[in-house]
Formats: sequence, structure tokens, C-alpha cells
Amino acid sequence: TVASTTQPTCAVPTGTIVFTAQAGVQYSIDNGTTYQASTTFAALAPGTYTLRVRSIADNTCSTPASSTVTINSSPTPPTVPTVASVTQPTCIAPIGTIVFTNQVGVQYSIDNGATYQVSAIFTGLAPATYTLRVRSIADNTCSTPAAATVLIDPAPGAPTVPTVASTIQPTCAVPTGTILFNLQPGVEFSINNGLTYQVSEIFSSVVPGTYTLRVRSITDNSCSTPAASIVTINAVPLLPATPTVASTTQPICAVPTGTIVFTNQIGVEYSINNGSTYQASATFAGLVPGIYNLRVRNIADNTCSTPAASAVTIVAATAPTVPTVASITQPTCAVPSGTITFTAQAGVQYSINNGITYQASELFGGVV
Repeated sequence: TVASTTQPTCAVPTGTIVFTAQAGVQYSIDNGTTYQASTTFAALAPGTYTLRVRSIADNTCSTPASSTVTINSSPTPPTVPTVASVTQPTCIAPIGTIVFTNQVGVQYSIDNGATYQVSAIFTGLAPATYTLRVRSIADNTCSTPAAATVLIDPAPGAPTVPTVASTIQPTCAVPTGTILFNLQPGVEFSINNGLTYQVSEIFSSVVPGTYTLRVRSITDNSCSTPAASIVTINAVPLLPATPTVASTTQPICAVPTGTIVFTNQIGVEYSINNGSTYQASATFAGLVPGIYNLRVRNIADNTCSTPAASAVTIVAATAPTVPTVASITQPTCAVPSGTITFTAQAGVQYSINNGITYQASELFGGVV
């Protein structure tokens, strides 16, 4: 009978048959063709063996075993392992994962066979180079390395803290703002704390409000960095109040120009030519006759301007027509003084002493 049979392995590709010992016999595994004293037959090639024993005292006395013994073929090593996927570390998960392509009847190793596990998935891997190997569960001497190693990269670094290159505040002409990041390579930009990102560092048409800036890596969107402070887009500036006129001085013959004085407003400049030019003073003197369109604008934002409700007219001074005499009554002995009567004009006063004195009536009596 057989005490034990050791089948071939990948490490030892031959088998061993050990007889149960008997006294005074020799042993054969080739049905008595050859015999030996030892019960152990090693280095056996795969095949079927017919066991027999014979008496040492009488070699014609032999007995076969009740059944043959088969030495199996050497096991076949597993196929070369391949990688189904590699997950590299990220900022949010700074460890990697290696997943083998599944094979039946094997265990998996990423440390070149130092340790094995049943699962094809290896998680929580630190950055390093890993040597993959599989081995047969039925024969742990049968192992096969992968064709190449697998590298788990270091966890990526977060982008540098974003800063603002410039901020353009709203104006009356453009009622939205602009935020411009300082450029960083390999990042996307956000002004809503990462809710949305864009490739461009320029954010225009930004409505008034408070904005939290952030950048994230294009290659690893779990790597993001906020700015050190928020950015405020101010409210749209207020338009100045509608300008009004405090006073208007019309030309006269002695001073043939006029003056317009605006009602004073704080923080504005003044214009009488509808905004072509402005000045700080509310008073415009030396104005020739004409129509003036008044406007004011904000000093802080010169796109904020407001026109007056109506224009102001400076009227030219007009001299009366040359006076003529309607009649002269000369003195008589009865009335020793004369009378001068002007031809009447509307809107004038009359003088017969070259303007030293004037009167409303065009009749001068008692003239000596």
C-alpha cells in the first residue's frame, strides 16, 4: 500500500511515491521490472505507476498493489497578471488603488509575492513602485509576475492661493463689474467658492455683491485653493440730482454777456453745453446770447451725468430805436416855456438832458 504520494508542483515538477514499509521486501513502481530497497521513489515524471513488492529471501515471491498510482502533470502557472485600473492619489484622497484583471483560482500580490490576498483590489496605497504577481491557490509555488511594475504617484499639490490682478467696479455707463485673477498655469477659476469654474481668469458682467474666489487643478479637480480674502463688487453709483438754476443774469447794453448759476450740489461738476465740457464751479459768466443745455456729472464716476429739465436762454441786450420828436411847442408870451413830445416807444424811459435824468412819460413840459 502507499504511505503517501507527493504530486509535482511548479517548484518541484516531479512526484514522489512512498510505500508503506514491510519487513524483508524490495519495492518496485514499474510492476517488478526494477526493485529497490528504499520505500521512497522520488523525482518521478508524470505517469501511471504499477506498484509491487517481492521477498528478499525469494525474489520469485512478489505481490502487486491493488491499484496503480498516478503522478499528475506539473501544474500550469497562472497567466501573466494585468492591471484593470489604477487610481492615482488626489488632494482629497492622497492614496492610490490598484485593481488586477480578475483570474480564476489565484491570489494577488503587489509586493512581488511577499504577501498575497484573495481580492484583486488593493486600496490605501502610498506613493511607490509596486511589483505585481499572482499565484495559484491550489499550488502556491505556482506564481507569475506582471510584465511591468505599477507606479503610484505622489499626491498632487494644491494650487497656490489665488490673488486678484484687478477689479473694475460698476459705473453708470457699465452697471456691472469685472474681476481679473492673476494667472496660474494648469488651473480653472471660480468666483462663487467653487460652485462653477471656467478656464478664463477674467470674470466680466459681475453684478454687485461679495465674491469668494477659488482655483482648482485642471488635472485633479479635487485640488482647490481659496483666496485669502473676498472681493466686493460695489453697487452701481447713483446719478446726480436733476440740476436747477439758482439765478440767471441776462446781458445788458453795458455788459453784453450773461451769467448762469447752478443750484449747488455736492460731488458734481457742471456743464452748460450738455456735457461737452465740465467745470468745478457752479457759476458760468461771460455767456454770449444763446440756448444752454445744463448738465451735472458725478466727480467720482464721470459716466454718471444728469441733464436739467429745460434749457436756459441768454437773451441779447437790444438798444432802443433812435428817439424822434413827435412835436415841439415853442414858448409864447403867454406861456414862456416850451414842450417836447417824443414819439412813443414801448419799454423805454425818456431824457432831454442826454441821460442825466429819465422819466416814464414821453411829454416834457415847462421846458425853458
